[in-house]
Amino acid sequence: SRQASWKTAISKRGDITPVKNRKSAFTLIELLIVIAIIATLAAILFPVLAQMRRRSYQSACLSNLHQIGTGILLYSHDYDDFLPWASGLSENDPKIPKLKIVLDPYIKSSKVWHCPADIGVQGGMVDVPISEATSHEVYGSSYWQWTQLIRARRPLSSFQEQINAGEYVTVKTDVPVSPSNIIFLFDGDDKWHQGRRNSWFLDGHAASVTEHYVSDLFWGYIRFQGK
Repeated sequence: SRQASWKTAISKRGDITPVKNRKSAFTLIELLIVIAIIATLAAILFPVLAQMRRRSYQSACLSNLHQIGTGILLYSHDYDDFLPWASGLSENDPKIPKLKIVLDPYIKSSKVWHCPADIGVQGGMVDVPISEATSHEVYGSSYWQWTQLIRARRPLSSFQEQINAGEYVTVKTDVPVSPSNIIFLFDGDDKWHQGRRNSWFLDGHAASVTEHYVSDLFWGYIRFQGK
């Protein structure tokens, strides 16, 4: 009650004067301790939150590739088991449409072509400064395809037969060549996922692989003989 919050003070003259209780304020040391605790918690939580955000980006990106891959397989089913006839992202052939255009009837949302970690190109295969644009803004897609597989004009179901016939060779003979380790679609930049690229493989699965794996694939790991 209000009466309980007041004390009775008697002055030297004998007057009775009500005096209100005063809450003591924080001392400087207590404030510094609180600030130090908050700073420590922030130092612990911020990296954890950043890592969680990166993982969510990677999961969303893999989901995108799964959906695009499903579109590729649906297209293949409708067109005699062939890969979509499409040009590469950086190619400017008006006679050959981009993969995004070809697969449009098979994909529900165009958002799947944008990796959430593609917030600005940082080098790699796409030579656009990070301050200017993302891969998606420049090319309409965050994902690149191995166009040579399209140019081969081979049915998807025959890739293993082609491999057995020697149409695909590998410099690293200790690694077997099969549709399960041949990439068709992959991230435009390895920096989006800390040195890794999410990729879609010819056997229909999507996975995160190292930049070294992708580099080996395109510059010596697997070569198409074109027989």
